[in-house]
Amino acid sequence: RGLGDVYKRQLPKTDEGLPMNTDKKLSSLLSQIIYKYTIASTLFITCVVIGLFYFLNTSITSRLLTEYEESKLDLIINDSTHEANHINQALVNIDSQLTLLRNSQSDFFERPQAFSSDYLDPEFTVHESGALFKTNDNGGSSLYYSALTPMTTDTIEKALKTEWFDSNLKEITNNNSLIIQTYFNSYDSMNRLYPFIKEPVNVFGPTMNIPDYNFYYLADSEHNPDRSTVWLEPYYDPAGQGWIVSVISPIYNGDFLEGVAGIDLTLNQLSNQILNNYDTKGFGALLVSHSGHIVAYNDNAERLLTLDPLVILDDGPIEEVVMIPESYNLVKLVDDLSLISLSDRSLYNNVMLLNRPNIVTFNKLEESGWYFVSIVDQNTFDKDRLLIEEETKKSMIIIFFLLLFSTLIISFFYHRKAQLFSLRISSPIANFAQQAKNFSIDSLDIEKPEHVNIVEIDTLGKEFYLMANQIRKRTNQLIESQTENRRADETIKKHLKDSITDPLTNVFNRRKFDDVLDNEILRSTRYQSTFSLIMLDIDYFKEINDTHGHTVGDDVLINVASLINQSIRITDILARWGGDEFVILAPETGELEARALAEKIRSKIELNTINGIRVTSSIGLTQVNTNGDNVRNLLSKADKALYQAKKLGRNCVVTYNEIGEPDR
Repeated sequence: RGLGDVYKRQLPKTDEGLPMNTDKKLSSLLSQIIYKYTIASTLFITCVVIGLFYFLNTSITSRLLTEYEESKLDLIINDSTHEANHINQALVNIDSQLTLLRNSQSDFFERPQAFSSDYLDPEFTVHESGALFKTNDNGGSSLYYSALTPMTTDTIEKALKTEWFDSNLKEITNNNSLIIQTYFNSYDSMNRLYPFIKEPVNVFGPTMNIPDYNFYYLADSEHNPDRSTVWLEPYYDPAGQGWIVSVISPIYNGDFLEGVAGIDLTLNQLSNQILNNYDTKGFGALLVSHSGHIVAYNDNAERLLTLDPLVILDDGPIEEVVMIPESYNLVKLVDDLSLISLSDRSLYNNVMLLNRPNIVTFNKLEESGWYFVSIVDQNTFDKDRLLIEEETKKSMIIIFFLLLFSTLIISFFYHRKAQLFSLRISSPIANFAQQAKNFSIDSLDIEKPEHVNIVEIDTLGKEFYLMANQIRKRTNQLIESQTENRRADETIKKHLKDSITDPLTNVFNRRKFDDVLDNEILRSTRYQSTFSLIMLDIDYFKEINDTHGHTVGDDVLINVASLINQSIRITDILARWGGDEFVILAPETGELEARALAEKIRSKIELNTINGIRVTSSIGLTQVNTNGDNVRNLLSKADKALYQAKKLGRNCVVTYNEIGEPDR
C-alpha cells in the first residue's frame, strides 16, 4: 500500500499537463516508451557499431591472414602427427592392460586346481527362465550364465572360481578413465562383467548365446588364427553402456578356446578425453576404424561433417549385434575422400565440406589399425585467430567505452520517466508477490486486489485471487483423500500379515507354509533342484502345560520359535505347524546338510532353559524326491521320521532314510 500511495502521487502526465488516461493496456504504455525514447538512440548506436566492425575487418583481418599463409601446412602436419602419437600411446596402454588380463585368465584355465573357492563369497540364484546370475555386489563383477547352458556341478564351480578374475577386472577398469568396463566371455555363454550389473538377465535376456556375438567370434580361430588382439568396429553395447568399441583377445587352454577377454571403450569417452585438445585449436579431429567408420570426434568435426547424434536404443535385452550406422562412414560422408582410400599419404588440400575448402590429414595408428584424421578450414588457422582476437579486443574496448558513454547519457535523460513507469508497474506486482509468499509459506488468505487501471495487471490480480481460493479448496480435498487412502493401506497390510502369521510365535502359519511348500515342489520338479523338510516337536509339551500352566507353555513356544529362527539360514522358511510342532523348509539343501542344521537346532534348544525349565525336542527330516514326491507324502515321510525320533527316546534327530522304509 505504501508503493501504491507513491504511484497515486506520481502518475505521469501528458505534454499538456493533464493526467494521462490510465485505463490503457500495458502493451500500449510500453510501446509509447519504446518508440518515443529508445528507437533513435538504438539506431545511432547500431550505425556506430557497424561502422567500427567494418573498419576492423577490412584493415586488420586481411593483413594478418596473409602473413601466416606460408607456415600453415607445416603447423597442421606437426600438430596432427604429435596428436596421433599421443593417441597411439593411449591405445598401446589399453593393449597392455588387455594382455595382463588375458595372461591371468589363461593361467586360471591351465591350472584351475591352484585356485581355491574356500574364501570366495558370491551368492548365485537361478532366474525363473533358467539363467544363473550373481545376486550380491561384493565389490567385484557381475556373473551371468545363459539358460542355454545346463547348470551342473562343473558350471557352478566355474562360476564360483572365476571370482578370482575380479581383482584384475576391477583394477584395470578403475585405473584407466578411458575404460568403461572389462569382461570375460566363455564358450558356454558365461559372462563375467565389471562393474557389477544387478539382475543381468534383464539386460542380456535369459538365452543369450555369447559365441554368436562379434565380441566373441571375431577372436576365434576362424577369424583370428594368429590369436592376436582384435579391435572391433563400433557397435551398441548389450550391457547398456551405449555405443562402444571393444578390444578383445582369445583365451586358449592348449588348442581349445575357453573364452575371450575384453575391454570396452565408449565412443563418448574417446571423444571427450582423447580429442579434447583439438577443440581449443579449432581443428576437427576424428578417430576412424580401418573400414572407415567414425569411432570418435570432437565438436568441430561434428559441425564440419554435420553428423546426426547416434540413437540411444530402448531399454531391454538386445537380441543381435547393432553396428554403427553407415551414416558414420567417413568415406561415404565426404565425396572427395573416395580418391584417398585411407592410404599412407598424410595431407590433402581442398577437400570440400559444406561448400568450403579444408585441409585433411591422415595418420595411421599402428596399435589398432585406426586412423587419426584432422580437418582444418583452409581459411582459418590458430595463429591467425589469436592475432585477430587481440586486434578485436582493442577495437571492442573502444566500442565498449563508446557504448558506455552513450548509455550513461541516455540513462540519465530517461531515469525520471523510467522510475515513474517502474513504480506504476512494480507496485501491484510486488503486492502480488508478497501475497503469494504469504500464501505458500503461512497459508494466509489472499486479499482481493485493488484496481490500478492497467487492464493486464487488474486481470492478473483478479485471476490470481480466484486461483488461490481454488488451490486452497482443492488442497484440503487432496489432504482428506490422502488420509483416507493411508488408513486403507495400513488396514490391508495388517490383514495380510495376520492371515499368514502365527499370532503367538510371530512366524509363518500353516496356511503360508502350504503355499511355500507347493511352490518349492513345483520348482524342484521343473529344475531338478533339491530341498529338505524338517519337522520338530517339543518333548513332553503337554506335561509342561499341565504342570506350569498355559502361560508358561506359551512362553516355551515363543522361545523355541526364536531359537529356531536364530539357527536357520536367511533362505530357510520356518512355520508353526500346529500345537507344539514346527516345520522348516531348507531350499537347495540335501539330507546331510539338513541333518547338520537339525542337530544345530536341537542342540541350541537343549542348551537353553526357558522360565527355568529344560526343554528338548525331537526332529524328523526328509529330502525331496524330485521324481515322485508331492506335498502329502513328503509331509508323511517327515512325520514318520519324527515319530521314530520320539520312539527312540526323544531329544534326537532321525532322517526318513534311517527308519528303513523305501523312498517313494
